[in-house]
Amino acid sequence: MFKKKYYSARYDFKTGFFYKFILFLGVALLAIYLLAKLIAITIGNQDAYIIRAVYEFSQSNSAQAVLAFSLILIAIGFMLYFLHCQFAKLAKIVEEIEKDEGLEEIK
Repeated sequence: MFKKKYYSARYDFKTGFFYKFILFLGVALLAIYLLAKLIAITIGNQDAYIIRAVYEFSQSNSAQAVLAFSLILIAIGFMLYFLHCQFAKLAKIVEEIEKDEGLEEIK
């Protein structure tokens, strides 16, 4: 029916890559939000097309959605970082156990 899958202790489900990638996306979105707010505060509502578009974006609900999404991604990135650290500790414990078992076989 279902096959059991056995995972190695060194297999960390690619959490090292995923936490870096998701944290990068979260920080990048947060930087975009802060840059748009900073431009809107310092320059204000000018007649230039790009500046006006940035100002309107910073005042819309889309900017709030970018902020919320970036905070969610940062939180998920920290959770994945925690899992990555736990998998690294698990791998270290397994190496110590394997080393001790290897010494017992030699005796």
